[in-house]
Amino acid sequence: IPATKLAKENAAPYVASSSGMRNATELGSLGHAVLEQLALNEWGGSVAHWLETFREEFGATKTEVQTLEKRIEQTRELMVELTGSMQETRPEFPFVLHESDRLIDGTIDLLCRTAKGYAIFDYKFTEAPDDAVAEQYRGQMQTYCKAAEKLYPDAADRRIELVVIAAKGPRLVSVNL
Repeated sequence: IPATKLAKENAAPYVASSSGMRNATELGSLGHAVLEQLALNEWGGSVAHWLETFREEFGATKTEVQTLEKRIEQTRELMVELTGSMQETRPEFPFVLHESDRLIDGTIDLLCRTAKGYAIFDYKFTEAPDDAVAEQYRGQMQTYCKAAEKLYPDAADRRIELVVIAAKGPRLVSVNL
């Protein structure tokens, strides 16, 4: 069972009406792909290059890519700040959990080791309000914490943040479990 399915993540990553974008799911996936490449390269590289590299694969127009570029640049700046003191970063961390009679697989957008534990950052392309976003993804974050605890069993501290990438710029939404 994919972790995202388990968490009942059925909403499109973008709210098309407020962003003016069609293909909401594909654009959210495109944004994830670019952020993954930036994280793998320690936040270096050209956002425009990665967007153009993946644009056709995700069915995005040049206009949609231009709109997405500013959001991803702003998100990169935020992520550089957030991950600067991390001891280790693991972009697109894959995991498999066995719970009862289920096998759950998933991928954490960014898992980091901190001085006393770990931090999970999960990108969400949405215009939804903070409380709605936190509630919608709480189950997914619980699953991600179980996976992180397997890697970092002695973690004293954990930080779970949704990185909400919206038209007004990126923001963090903490998820308390």
